[in-house]
Amino acid sequence: MDQKEQPIGEHLLLQYLQGNEDQILSTEIERWLDADAGNRAMLDRLESLWVEAGKLSPAPVAVDVDAAWKKISSRIDLSVSRNREAPVGLSRHIRIRRIWYAAASILVLAGALALLRILTTGHPVTITAGTTPITDTLADGSLVRLNVHSSITFPEKFDQDFRRVNLNGEAFFHASRNQAAPFVVETEEGSVMVLGTAFLVTANPGNDLHVAVREGKVRLFTVSPDARDTLSVILEQGEQGKVIRGVPQKIPWSGDTPDAIFWAGELLDFRNTPLPAVIEILERHYPVKIIPLDPRMLNCRLTATFEGEPIDNIMTVIAESFGFKFTKNGNIYSLEGVGCQTYENPDR
Repeated sequence: MDQKEQPIGEHLLLQYLQGNEDQILSTEIERWLDADAGNRAMLDRLESLWVEAGKLSPAPVAVDVDAAWKKISSRIDLSVSRNREAPVGLSRHIRIRRIWYAAASILVLAGALALLRILTTGHPVTITAGTTPITDTLADGSLVRLNVHSSITFPEKFDQDFRRVNLNGEAFFHASRNQAAPFVVETEEGSVMVLGTAFLVTANPGNDLHVAVREGKVRLFTVSPDARDTLSVILEQGEQGKVIRGVPQKIPWSGDTPDAIFWAGELLDFRNTPLPAVIEILERHYPVKIIPLDPRMLNCRLTATFEGEPIDNIMTVIAESFGFKFTKNGNIYSLEGVGCQTYENPDR
């Protein structure tokens, strides 16, 4: 042994087994072990004694997960190498013990990963809507509007790779854009991944997962246990999708009522909607009375989307769409104009 090298004693061997040695010392110990089969046998005996005496316990798991994994991987490779080179007389239980230590190290690392996630993201937070919808802002600035009797659960702080929330019920999301950390809504039936968009997710237990995209683009996906693969479909602005019997797929616009998600931020989505239905919906959600003065107005159909707009703005858009004028007297709006000859949405 070189004079500069440290004598290999029990203290250094204990450090080696606990994984506390530096790279130079580790190289010296490996050279010492390879030099004589008796040295390996000595290490095995000491290892057995220290385990039984409780002196040898798993080393603290490093916070640097990548470094910890590399160390464990090298230790596994080393264990395999030692087993191949071990003398014939080496007892079977010692070889098994080395494999057990490698497996135990992996389990410890897995626990450390879970602990690290808890330490970096904090305890889970749950928001629940009661008998009225509620709006909240998440840690990343994303907005969520929960429908009645719906809830989401998410960490106090999102991790660096994904911003995950778990949804039970119905919610409308305005996800802030962060390409490095996609926003993911997880449900029992499947998941929705986005980079930044506005979308509706309906995930009621026992029903198909439904997604409607208002802005941007999302990926609706599930993990198929049969195919052992991820099944997904891309949904863009104005498209809808469902997970039906475990398979995500696009679906045509369902023709839901224009105020189906009015709860999600006063959103009204009129698509070729007859004016009588438009008036009925507006009077349902706003304290107003709307009176068309010409019966032909009822032939008109409206295509327009409103989100959080005051009623005056909505009435202005309706009037300009069909060449009407309106007067306001308190909460009563009177529409004047010639209306539409047929059920059309004229381009005026």
